[in-house]
Amino acid sequence: MSLNNKTIVLLLAIVLATGCLHEPVDEEYFDDLSRVKGGQKPTPPVDLSMTINNYIITLSFYTDKIDNGQLLTYDPDTGSNENLYYLVYISATDPAQFSDPKLYYDIKYYVGYVAETDFEEGVDPKVVTIQISSSYHGPVYVWMTSHDGGRESDHSEVVNGDIP
Repeated sequence: MSLNNKTIVLLLAIVLATGCLHEPVDEEYFDDLSRVKGGQKPTPPVDLSMTINNYIITLSFYTDKIDNGQLLTYDPDTGSNENLYYLVYISATDPAQFSDPKLYYDIKYYVGYVAETDFEEGVDPKVVTIQISSSYHGPVYVWMTSHDGGRESDHSEVVNGDIP
């Protein structure tokens, strides 16, 4: 084969391979829980509260609270909270003013996480501290979610305070 024929064959192969690629799936595709790792989304931590003292934010939250014999914070796929991670988000602006609810889960507000296994089993409240730069002065809004390794929960209530 000459160079021109090889080039034409290569281009045809690329065109044919490209034609076999699937289109990206639409958002409704993942509404089918059988296609999503993690199945049903977990529930968020409850009774989140915050104190601020000398640029240290202390969060308290509950994950072992029971109502009518059922954990309030749990993974519906396992019925427990043993596999959950608790993600912490923080913002200087009120998230109620976000233009899109998906911003509650945006990486720019994400601070870090703790695992249920990081705490003593069955003991509430859980306590986490966050050090804020001493150069910051103003409002602070904090919320949390649970993650089961596949899906993230709805967000918890948002707590707020001011750093003088």
